Amino acid sequence: MTPGDENYKRLRAELDRRLRSDRRLSALAERIAAGTADFTDTAEYTQIVARHIGEVMSDSIGEITDPVGKELAARALLRDEYESINGVLGEVQAHIDEGLGIQLEPVKPAFPAERVAQAAHSLLDPTVTEQTIRRRARSTSENITNSFHDDFIEENARFRSRAGLKVYVERRTSGKCCPWCTEVAGRYLMSEQPEGLFRRHDNCDCVIIYDGKVLRGQVGSSGKRTRTWEDTGERAARIEYAESKKPARLSREEAERLQGEHMPEGLTYLRGRGIMEPSTKLNMQYFGKNPIGIHLPKKEYGKIIHEINTLYYDFYQDQRVFWHETVIDDSYYVYKVLNKGFDNYVIMLKVKKDD
Repeated sequence: MTPGDENYKRLRAELDRRLRSDRRLSALAERIAAGTADFTDTAEYTQIVARHIGEVMSDSIGEITDPVGKELAARALLRDEYESINGVLGEVQAHIDEGLGIQLEPVKPAFPAERVAQAAHSLLDPTVTEQTIRRRARSTSENITNSFHDDFIEENARFRSRAGLKVYVERRTSGKCCPWCTEVAGRYLMSEQPEGLFRRHDNCDCVIIYDGKVLRGQVGSSGKRTRTWEDTGERAARIEYAESKKPARLSREEAERLQGEHMPEGLTYLRGRGIMEPSTKLNMQYFGKNPIGIHLPKKEYGKIIHEINTLYYDFYQDQRVFWHETVIDDSYYVYKVLNKGFDNYVIMLKVKKDD
């Protein structure tokens, strides 16, 4: 066992003891496990964890005399909390999506390895006092831990905005913050937020969350949201992105060939419109009240749903059944999809393009 292992285990045990004894953290963990938590809860959860890891690092780092052990222990502890916090955020996101009927996988941001390495190495600085090292250990580890939450919010807000949800990001202050935080605080449409919204300085206690529940669209006189695009600053960029992913338009001959080779009996090519339509003799396995579709691996299914959501209002909105083309493992495939509305599709057939 290396000195780093021993030091890490000692710090890990002390941090676990503190986390277990924190009543507020336990209450938040219960809300998360019950599926009733939101991102305000996860932000508070992360802030509590960050405070405890900062205290453990500050109280214990001076007791580690081996420089390598000190650096390795700091890196390992931060890596632990990166995994833990992203796990909590992913769980909360999944519960929120389940309630809204959204089928998008949470995006796990990359571990900030370089930043963590720099922070851990800064604890070896021989030119500063022990008091400075302790202060640095507390503030830096606390800031990085809070940034794990911020990174998840930023990555998933961007991903869901591109997938067709109208996403708002929000930075909240405690009321006792610096002029910079006061300047950038507020609620913004994703892609229109001020530069630096997701950054934080040492001892910053701002809360950064996002809300992606509302489908993009215009609000009519009735107060209900339509399925047409709202004229926002994102629209041109989204259309450009959609054009780069423009789906295949099958010719009548191609569609009829695919139908004959792969389709269940009852699907017919609707001449003149370039799409597939069900006939009155359609197998109810595919078009019952709850069509089951085909089974795809989780990663592949998520990729297809994300692509369809991105292109939905430009290409698929008015088609009950359509073909979507994509690349899986360097091979081209087309998928026959039943359209039940945005983010509500049944993938009914997968055909390799070369077949």
